Amino acid sequence: YSVQRKMCIRDRYQRRVHGDFNKLKGKMKYLLTKEKVNIPDTVTLRAKSRKVKVSGPLGILERSFKNTPLEMKIKKKEGKKFLVIKVWLANNQMKACIKSVSTTIKNMIYGVTRGFKFRMKYVYAHFPINVNFQPDGSIQVRNFLGQKKIKVFRPLPNCRIAAIPNSRDSLEVTGIDLENVSQTCATISQAMRETNRDKRKYLDGIYAVSYTHLRAHETSLHLVCRLLLEKK
Repeated sequence: YSVQRKMCIRDRYQRRVHGDFNKLKGKMKYLLTKEKVNIPDTVTLRAKSRKVKVSGPLGILERSFKNTPLEMKIKKKEGKKFLVIKVWLANNQMKACIKSVSTTIKNMIYGVTRGFKFRMKYVYAHFPINVNFQPDGSIQVRNFLGQKKIKVFRPLPNCRIAAIPNSRDSLEVTGIDLENVSQTCATISQAMRETNRDKRKYLDGIYAVSYTHLRAHETSLHLVCRLLLEKK
């Protein structure tokens, strides 16, 4: 009995620490998984110790990927630069992580070259929503569903909240960091929502209605010409 008890305790400990071995049977690991991220001529990218720094015409972004075990290396071929992200013996979860890291770096490159812009609209039925833009960049929302409470929203770093010219019930959130810009919009939208009433009838709030780039009309040729004119 004591020997069986010890074996049971040992198996239980191995499952808790290393996982269930029966579930790992038949699952294949990939020898080498890699992703490539193209680096434009107008962007300077540095990768060292899994820390990425991207510099462009609109600003500088930095991001650390210390929590992900992967390799990063900048290579040059036929006059073009690209970042190679590699992982050895990766499972499906690590493959998804590589794709997420490469997409994040691509968004950083888009941010420092084109930027991001979200347009938000005030929606109300009876009580008009009043939005006051402060000098420090924050906004104050008053008269939401007739409430006297003043709601204050401050933008995250590398973001800006501004009014849209010739538009009465709209504002825009702009910036070079996609995560901070979208998180600022989500914070405003979720806070301006009534939770104790019927959502099918009380639709008052501030909602994101469109998304585009700050310089969406520019092609690569237009961007190079504008940068040359700015240097002069």
